[in-house]
Amino acid sequence: MSIKLHLGAGPEPKRGWQNLDRQYTTGTNDGIFRRKWTAPHLTEYANNSVDYIFHEHFIEHLDEATGFVMLKEAYRVLKPGGVLRSCCPSLDRYIDAFFNGNFETGQLSEWRNGTQFLNYAVYGE
Repeated sequence: MSIKLHLGAGPEPKRGWQNLDRQYTTGTNDGIFRRKWTAPHLTEYANNSVDYIFHEHFIEHLDEATGFVMLKEAYRVLKPGGVLRSCCPSLDRYIDAFFNGNFETGQLSEWRNGTQFLNYAVYGE
């Protein structure tokens, strides 16, 4: 049986995966496995024991040091030939907003100018 980890699963766990997130308790709910987890360590998993690791819209919420340790942990636990899939938001609209001053729509409306955006981009949430 293969081990599949979904890191930072949040409110959208995946059936057939071990869904790890800091907001959920260990166990199953409606047949979906959840485990409480605080990034970045995967100490519950042995070296070369995991077949797949997936995360989306998660790593960008970690600071650089924590993200680096999490990726090292993922590499440690992945079996040879294992797969890590990381999905992050595209920076195109943020870069465009910074250079063109278009902060009027959607998530970008929280920034009033390029300096506020740059502070967010550099120092994170």
